[in-house]
Amino acid sequence: MACYAVPTLAPNSLTVIQTNLQHKQIAAATLRRVLEGDNKTVALIQEPWIRNNKICGLNNISGKLLLQTPVEKPRTCIVMPKTINASLINQFCSRDLTAVKINSAEDQTTLVLASVYMPGEDDIPAKELAELIQHCEANKWDVIIAADCNAHHPLWGSMDTNKRGEQLTEYLLQTNLTILNRGTEPTFVTSRCQTTIDITLATHKAADLVGGWHVSNEPSFADHRRICFQIHIKPPDPIPYRNPRKTDTKIYEHILTKKLSDFEPADVTLSVDNIESNVQSLTAALTSSYEKACPTAGLLEASSHSNPPG
Repeated sequence: MACYAVPTLAPNSLTVIQTNLQHKQIAAATLRRVLEGDNKTVALIQEPWIRNNKICGLNNISGKLLLQTPVEKPRTCIVMPKTINASLINQFCSRDLTAVKINSAEDQTTLVLASVYMPGEDDIPAKELAELIQHCEANKWDVIIAADCNAHHPLWGSMDTNKRGEQLTEYLLQTNLTILNRGTEPTFVTSRCQTTIDITLATHKAADLVGGWHVSNEPSFADHRRICFQIHIKPPDPIPYRNPRKTDTKIYEHILTKKLSDFEPADVTLSVDNIESNVQSLTAALTSSYEKACPTAGLLEASSHSNPPG
């Protein structure tokens, strides 16, 4: 399957590309071309192309380039569509970890996306990653992590196991993360070996949002092959609305007349309390009459304007 085009992308969906560019200019240029052709694509990047301590080849595209700054020779970054309201979680970001929080409606669970590079010579997991996962779990945030783990284990499709793979597996069993890798298609291919060291992790609820996970056959011009998937972001629940133009005025007048005839105003003295009480009673009569004379006509998407269509 290709990453270049996603046919019939579902509404409220994002395409995600997980990729290690191996600091190569041609790999960055190829990814840039893909991102310029799709403004709904997120790129979770490890080992970007850098020059003079800055990430190159991914600026001035349709998306936002997010990473921890300043940082010495960054090894992770994220490209996010400008239409998505996302912000860095700075307290956990580092040279080898970029994490962003997608700011959604108040009634929806927060979604965190992270790009992680795990150097083969470092402890696994890194302190910042463990703290991010713990923080998200404590706050009940959903998380999707794209990582070059430099570790082997059959759980994510490797044909062998090494010590780092065992250590990472032991850690993951202590978390609420699940491995999204499917099958044994290698993610790292050279003339000498083929293996899987690129993994996608997610909390259980976040895993339910992911579809179409696969290792792409499109040329990446790096030894790492791209991983592609979609995130189906649940839209806010639609809300009922009334169209004032559909109000049955005869019913409205009849109900309101009846309510006003039964209305007994508070003491007519012009005290603030009495005035407020009468206003509340009249407002309730008007609102109740309108709601009965103009039933809900349908549903509006929560992202639409609050005014009904006219």
